[in-house]
Amino acid sequence: MVENLIEQYGYLAIFIATIIEGELSLIVAGYLAHESLLNFWAVVILGTLGAATGDNFSFYVAKKRGRQLLTRTPRIQARADALSNHLRVTSPLMLFGSHFFIGFRSMIAIMIALRGVPQRKFIVLNLAGCFVWALLISCLGFLFGTQIEQFLGQLTLFQGALLAVAVMVALMGLIRGIEALWLRS
Repeated sequence: MVENLIEQYGYLAIFIATIIEGELSLIVAGYLAHESLLNFWAVVILGTLGAATGDNFSFYVAKKRGRQLLTRTPRIQARADALSNHLRVTSPLMLFGSHFFIGFRSMIAIMIALRGVPQRKFIVLNLAGCFVWALLISCLGFLFGTQIEQFLGQLTLFQGALLAVAVMVALMGLIRGIEALWLRS
């Protein structure tokens, strides 16, 4: 039953999840590739395409309406100013590596667009960066999925639920803390 759902919807789920963020979905997909339920290279390619789609959507919206949106939303304007002051968003390295900045990907794509980077240059460097990101994250799931499964298999349902909640709260706190540091400086 579960195998049929994975075969039918697994690749679509990878693509959609990586449009938004995608680390967890690629780790799980990498593990499923290790278990021969998904094809590893299909996972990497769909993760790349999903991530690039999300980044390019943010870039495109910023090119068309970025200045207008920033002036209407002071919180986003503050994040954009903080990023603009600390990052050289137009450098080729930033265009390539923007997908590795968890929690700031969309904002970086917006800043890149607002700085006037040509769309073709953004697409090429971002696609290459998304491929490296998808490959690395999928490899984590492929290589360490069995160890994670063994650890989780030793937990009771209640302990697993508590662990999941604790991890989500910790990640949200970490993202908020990083965001606060960026906005303070």
